[in-house]
Amino acid sequence: MNVIDVMQPQVICVHRTDMLSTAIAKMGQANIRHLVVVDSDSQLVGILSDRDCRLALTSTFSEEDETLAHKIPVEYI
Repeated sequence: MNVIDVMQPQVICVHRTDMLSTAIAKMGQANIRHLVVVDSDSQLVGILSDRDCRLALTSTFSEEDETLAHKIPVEYI
């Protein structure tokens, strides 16, 4: 098996100011566990994983709130 057999030519990204809920939705729709995070110039600023999302939503400093993912920008993860 080669990389070309499993990789997609189109990279799925989120903007650093997108909400965590957007990132989680994109991961679910594409059935992936990592997203490229870009800035306003489309430059790479990081990689967001499904684990990062889970930790952000269950951290001890976070309030218990079903809509918490709609309040946290990706850049704060």
